[in-house]
This record gives sequence, C-alpha cells and structure tokens, in this order.
Amino acid sequence: MDRQDLKAAADLAMLDLTEEELELLVGEFAQMLEYMSVMDGADTSDLEVTTHILAGETVLREDEAISDARQRSLLLKQSRETSGSAIHIPRVLP
Repeated sequence: MDRQDLKAAADLAMLDLTEEELELLVGEFAQMLEYMSVMDGADTSDLEVTTHILAGETVLREDEAISDARQRSLLLKQSRETSGSAIHIPRVLP
C-alpha cells in the first residue's frame, strides 16, 4: 500500500490524520507487510485448519420463551414503556 491508499483507507475510517501521522503509518505499514511476507513462507502443510481460536463448545444457554404468565407480568410491570405484552425500548441507531 502506498501513501494514497492509506490516506483513502483513513478517510473511509473517518480518521483525521496529520501529514506526520500519515508518513509514520506508511513506514509502519510497510514493515507489517514485510513481516507478513516472511510469515507467508512458513510451512503449514501439517497443520489442521482452524475455524475458531477457542476450542470447545458454546457455553451460552438456548433462548426459551417464558410460558409462566406470572414471570411475564412481573417483567412487564418492571418495564418503563409497554404496549400490551410488548416492551418498548429506546432507539439505538439514529
């Protein structure tokens, strides 16, 4: 990547870089790419494909609908704004 490519990427990421920061980034990025080219030469033919860095099972529970009307009414009672059996939440995105 050259200076123009990095400037375009910074603009897309809405980063307001000074000229000094941009020049520093050009040098650092060149070093990273050089290191990656060294890593590209590593023999990985005897390694298993990795799809996730953490091995194991998901520890999250399954979502289950609340069928107990008492729990549902308690939840609705604790909510700020409701409409029937729905809970209104504030808008997150503009």
